[in-house]
Amino acid sequence: MDSDSGDEREEHSPATAAAPTPRGPTRAQLERSKILDALEDANVQVPAGVLPVTRNLTPAQKLRKKELRDELHRLKFLEDEYREELNRKKDEWTSSRKELVDQLVALDESYKTNIELDEKRLADVDSEIKDVVMELKNLIIDALEDAGIVIPEGVLPPTRDLTEGQKLRKKELREEITRLKELEREHNEALQVKTEQWDTARRALVATLERHDSERQESFAPDYKLSKELDEKIKSAVSEIKGLV
Repeated sequence: MDSDSGDEREEHSPATAAAPTPRGPTRAQLERSKILDALEDANVQVPAGVLPVTRNLTPAQKLRKKELRDELHRLKFLEDEYREELNRKKDEWTSSRKELVDQLVALDESYKTNIELDEKRLADVDSEIKDVVMELKNLIIDALEDAGIVIPEGVLPPTRDLTEGQKLRKKELREEITRLKELEREHNEALQVKTEQWDTARRALVATLERHDSERQESFAPDYKLSKELDEKIKSAVSEIKGLV
């Protein structure tokens, strides 16, 4: 009987409980994951714990969620396209402005190589004229002093008491003065023309550069406006998606 009782106890011993079957994500978790994917596709960073647990959506909400997700993809694609176009326009504007600045720098450098060189030549001619005039004056004064005639300072002395050699030299000096003055006039006229051309070219370049800068804001205004509108639409779609979860 004892052995029978033992058998009965063994028959009625509770069986070992089976391990619970792993469960997959709930439908709500899957819905929330899809929405998070949509936000991530739009480069919207959502910190952990910010979004509440997804509740069951109605068919209309599911449809709207899909529409919003598609809209986010479309808007993001447009935003990337317009950003690329805006960057291209900025690069073109920067390049064209650099060309104008380089032209202005080159023009300023040309002043040193062209106009300043002519100014130096003109100054050299003027110095030669002064030297010849001084030699002519000294020639006459020396001749008079040799004759014992004293000429007050600042008074042009007469030339009647010159020797034949001095008269010849005086004639040569006067011809040299005439030649140098004609050369000075030619240099002065050429320098004036060059300076006026340089001034005109520089004023035109400066005006073009200023106009180029002033047109930048007007040229880029539509792009900035469109970029802002796209950003607002993306934010609005993201906000509506958050309202569905």
